[in-house]
Amino acid sequence: MKNKLRKLLTHYQQERDTLQALIDSCTEEGEYKLAGSYAKGLLQLDQKLRTLHNLADPLYDEKQHRRAVVERARAMLLEEGEDRMLAEILREQESRLAALEHSPTEKSPAAVQNHLRQTISKLLTKKIESFSLSFGPELPAWCSWSGKRLS
Repeated sequence: MKNKLRKLLTHYQQERDTLQALIDSCTEEGEYKLAGSYAKGLLQLDQKLRTLHNLADPLYDEKQHRRAVVERARAMLLEEGEDRMLAEILREQESRLAALEHSPTEKSPAAVQNHLRQTISKLLTKKIESFSLSFGPELPAWCSWSGKRLS
């Protein structure tokens, strides 16, 4: 599954690069209406790419946000020169980004097992009213329940 997801991401990224090149060439030639049409397609493609990236890495949006903040802080530092406060913000954001980059993207088997154990415990103590358990090739087990207290 992950291999198919990577291939799909690569394909969409190539399509994105092609659309961006077409938009650039259309704006250079003054064909703004056609460039606008390509821009709409690029927007839709970016949405699909974002969804696929989030499937591959649940922390993708947070990482992208941190990267953008770091880039803006660096650009501001270059423009304004040495600013203590800005340098401190940059260091803080870089450390947060590094922590996100090194965090695991998948749930560990122990976390899944603990979640299952807690859910079964709640079911046995009648803290939940309905329960479903699914097994699949992607996740070892998946639980869902409704949390209304029974009396």
